[in-house]
Amino acid sequence: MKSRRSNGGSNFVAAAVVGALAALVIIWIVTFYREKDEIGDVEDEADFAERYSESLAVKYAEAVKRGDCETIIEKTWWMQESLEVAFEEVGDALDTEEFRGKLCEGATVRNAGENVLTSSGIEDKYLLTPGVEIVPVDADEGGLELARPVGERVWLRLRYPTKLMAPLDSDGNRIREITVGVNISRDGFVLKAEVMGNLEVNWDSVSLDWPNTEEIVNGYD
Repeated sequence: MKSRRSNGGSNFVAAAVVGALAALVIIWIVTFYREKDEIGDVEDEADFAERYSESLAVKYAEAVKRGDCETIIEKTWWMQESLEVAFEEVGDALDTEEFRGKLCEGATVRNAGENVLTSSGIEDKYLLTPGVEIVPVDADEGGLELARPVGERVWLRLRYPTKLMAPLDSDGNRIREITVGVNISRDGFVLKAEVMGNLEVNWDSVSLDWPNTEEIVNGYD
């Protein structure tokens, strides 16, 4: 005949085993749904990036990246406005090609020492440099009062593969990743959102986390 102590010990062991198994099941369920949510987030980001891959915001960013002056001038509101004002003031005497050439030079020619992100912003050409990875990550209605009514603001994540063409922060550190907003007017123009540059900077997104720390010079020196 088994003792009560023996039965009690067996019951205790059984209860402990059941409790441990229940805990394992709970951990598995939590882990499963957490991983499922993470996979869903990745899929959502990929889907958004694909849907916005042909958006004006991305086309503009790619145009600055490769130096496509025609697209930059045609799609930037303040440049179109400058052309209109110049024509009104000068009329037929305006050398349109020369004027467009100056706009193009200002939008695409990069100079060492000017690629610093300050509180006033930075020219687009120093953010959208050759080699930068451009990924649309979000879109909203915009929150700034700009030259024209904003129809949509598209957020782009910019990641630099090397320090060679990366802009600097105000302390001289090379920026690894940054998210910027492209404000698009209701009639399809890129709007100026900073004192310097068209791109609206998400300051909380600035990352200096590089995989290495080699010292380099500007890629356009």
